[in-house]
Amino acid sequence: MNARFGACGVALALFVFLLSACSNDGKDGDAGDKTPFLLGSPSWKWERLGGSWTERQDGSFVQSDSSGTAIAVAGEEIWADYELRSSVALTGGEFQAGVLFRYASPEDYYYLIVRSESFVYPSPTLELFRKVQGIAASIGFAELSVPDRAALPLRIEASGDRIRVYAGDGEQPLIETRDAAITQGKAGVLTLMSEAEFGPTEVSPIVPFYTAPQPGEEADGKLWSVSRSGDFYDRSFTAPSSGELDIAGDAALLTQGSAGSFIKISVLLNDQVAWPLAGMEAAWRDEQSEPEAYAVWFRLPVEAGDRVTFRIEGDSPGKSISWTPSLSYGELPTVPLHFRHSEHEIGDVHPYFAEDGTLNMYYLQPGGGYEAALLTSRDMLRYEEASLTLKRDAAVSPVKPWFVLGVFYDEQAGVYRSYSGTDGNVMRSAYSTDLQTWYAAGSEYDIPPQPGYAVQRDPFVFRNEDDGQYWAVMTCRKGGDQNGPEGSVCYAVSPDLKSWTGMGDLYAPGNIGDPEVPQMFKHEGKWYLIFSVYDHRVGPTTSLVADSPHGPWLEADKQLLDGEDLAAAQIAFPKGGHPLLFGWIPLRDVETIGYQHWGGDIALPRELVRRPDGLFDVRLPDSVGQAIRGGRLPLPATLDTSPSAVGNLEAAIPGRYDRFDLTFEWQPSDSDAVGGVRIVSDGSERPVTVELDPADGKLRIRSDDVVHSELQVELGSTEAVRARLIVENDIAELFVNERYALAARLMEPVRQATLSLFDSGDAAVSPSGSVFSAAKLYRLLGRQELAQ
Repeated sequence: MNARFGACGVALALFVFLLSACSNDGKDGDAGDKTPFLLGSPSWKWERLGGSWTERQDGSFVQSDSSGTAIAVAGEEIWADYELRSSVALTGGEFQAGVLFRYASPEDYYYLIVRSESFVYPSPTLELFRKVQGIAASIGFAELSVPDRAALPLRIEASGDRIRVYAGDGEQPLIETRDAAITQGKAGVLTLMSEAEFGPTEVSPIVPFYTAPQPGEEADGKLWSVSRSGDFYDRSFTAPSSGELDIAGDAALLTQGSAGSFIKISVLLNDQVAWPLAGMEAAWRDEQSEPEAYAVWFRLPVEAGDRVTFRIEGDSPGKSISWTPSLSYGELPTVPLHFRHSEHEIGDVHPYFAEDGTLNMYYLQPGGGYEAALLTSRDMLRYEEASLTLKRDAAVSPVKPWFVLGVFYDEQAGVYRSYSGTDGNVMRSAYSTDLQTWYAAGSEYDIPPQPGYAVQRDPFVFRNEDDGQYWAVMTCRKGGDQNGPEGSVCYAVSPDLKSWTGMGDLYAPGNIGDPEVPQMFKHEGKWYLIFSVYDHRVGPTTSLVADSPHGPWLEADKQLLDGEDLAAAQIAFPKGGHPLLFGWIPLRDVETIGYQHWGGDIALPRELVRRPDGLFDVRLPDSVGQAIRGGRLPLPATLDTSPSAVGNLEAAIPGRYDRFDLTFEWQPSDSDAVGGVRIVSDGSERPVTVELDPADGKLRIRSDDVVHSELQVELGSTEAVRARLIVENDIAELFVNERYALAARLMEPVRQATLSLFDSGDAAVSPSGSVFSAAKLYRLLGRQELAQ
């Protein structure tokens, strides 16, 4: 038997995941169905490395030698995405044992250890490790509330870079992390200086999937059949087992039609239309060329033997559109659009555009050391890890691990420079010729501390062409703690980056916490000072505007560029374009855990466009907005409003959705109306509400009454509001009127959610059908789907 968990290309290179290329010999499962592989069976015999093992007829496995590490593995090295199930009972020795997966070699694998309670661990624990080239590192930890040393069921899901660990009968993962160091390998069990008894150990493919034959290809004669009759071109799939099929695949228009032409697509279940839903249509008529594609993504319950038909109807069926649907018993994995490193979250970012247009995203790693790291990107969406090295010289004053913050080019020396804080409130320089290899510049470039400040850090150095000097703006504080009220932005000036003169406070209102990561720049004749005030958390990002670099920086000219969940945002300057704002969204919502988790995912960039009054419009860059949008999801021709259960106006959007990109226009029903989007995930008791509140001048994103993020805005109470809402997992990003942006981390991921647009006006006196218009819903692409 040759079952393979390998990589398979799907149309448009949408996915890489588990696939079978095997026959079923009847002894245990293959990757084409949901039957698990039983490790230790005749088809998948154990390979033992150390220890004293005894196999039992029921599939359990006993290891009775506590003198060292003992491992037993089975399977194939090419197994990639799978679920591993077993149980472990600790019976002796050091009482440490567990399971391993993606075992590529004795030096490279993941393993999960169950520990008994001890003087070190007051309760039983789980710990997840990654071992690469023989070096082990912990990547997850959890305490257990189970009887000590009793048989503990374990389940591990490894899909792409996401790893979830379950224990006992719990339905929620105790450990959930991302790690892409090892992508495939065998599975098994292990003990560490311990004796243990393992229950039957099984491996199941997470996402067996099936792809429709391309037009012109022959069907396999088993699961797929193809028929052509008049204007119909059908590809039919016979479900091999009962369950829920996830159906995926955008249908793209290949050629624009002409007057009188017609093309329509649909999905049928046993000859009855299952998609699109009643009242909706996925079709192109006459010379219509928009949308370019429809997104055929939905979940369909089936019984074994059911026939699922993908139908193209109209002119030249099979040639007029490109449509290669895929089906899977289980959720199709998608690489998240919002970037996070596989081994850690992204901390404070410091973006810099190189001459060739490459975005160099310097950032600090979490964990307390704040080590600098580097990502590069050509589209501000797909990031690649790049080498970042600090060459040390014992004869030169050292810099700290966060040696790269804001970057500028020193034309006189012909090098890139960055300044960072070090001991004693000294700001110290590092330099580079290639943006990747850096050297400490030496004490001659130091910015000395200024008297009267307890704290000086986060320097940003730039060339002020108005006075011909270099300026360094810094986070400063004269006393108290970082929550205020003595936070300020102070600055120093130099003609040559060597002789620095402290100038004291540039902005010190006397009522703020530390103004984190300040930046200062001139844009279209105005001077801007931005920072993120610390008040028990970092953010939101404040922008001040003045006619002179010396101010005055007036409260009336203050603007918040986003809400609380766009943390420590920084501006970068692409060649020939508007300034762009980058920040990170905390890994967990503050309202649930009670504090701000330092580090998270990189938010979508914001473009800053100067208004006549000097303030900024904050919008999603056109290139990004177009790149992330997949096919359109069919909606009714009009979304008529109707009275909700509480008497307000509501327009329900048919269907259920996970990740999406929604645009709409809202005409408030009266001057006090609040409008927006309501999102209710399947099984959730916390509906998410995205609110547009012209009367109060607020945008809000909340779960029930818990507000995650809000922003003060100016919206006309009788004018139409244009909104775009992007939702991925537990991240929501809202863009309104090409003028405002608001990011939020939600309490829980959005899963199989119902969507509705609402208006708080009185349904009894408001005209139906006049509140919402231009509603369009698109599939949000995963990062692996973005066009090259």
